[in-house]
Amino acid sequence: MKLVDADVLIDLSKRRDKAVRYFAGIADFTIIGVSVMTKLELLDGAENKRELFAILDFFEAFGFSDAFPSEASLKLGVEFFTSYHLAHGMGIFDSLLAGIAVTTSSRLVTRNQKHFDFIPNLKLEIPY
Repeated sequence: MKLVDADVLIDLSKRRDKAVRYFAGIADFTIIGVSVMTKLELLDGAENKRELFAILDFFEAFGFSDAFPSEASLKLGVEFFTSYHLAHGMGIFDSLLAGIAVTTSSRLVTRNQKHFDFIPNLKLEIPY
């Protein structure tokens, strides 16, 4: 599975050419996972109900798979946060997202390489 970070989804929702081309090359959107944290991150950016519903419609239109954290991924996310928050400025959502990606052997699709490149056993994909 490919677990997609918020930055890439924001680009797609804004129809940025590079993001559109990246997703056009994927035949089966069920291999694309979106974590609960990533959904919350996008929903948090809504400034009114219209934007909130547009974001919900965006997720429904693409039919991405939900990537829910397991107990193991949550524990690993806490380990990542504890280890890397002060040294690298790692945020809560990024640490939990990395925990899901590592425990599910998923490839994390992000443009924010600097947020994740220090995490062992994390497979990153820089889409564009």
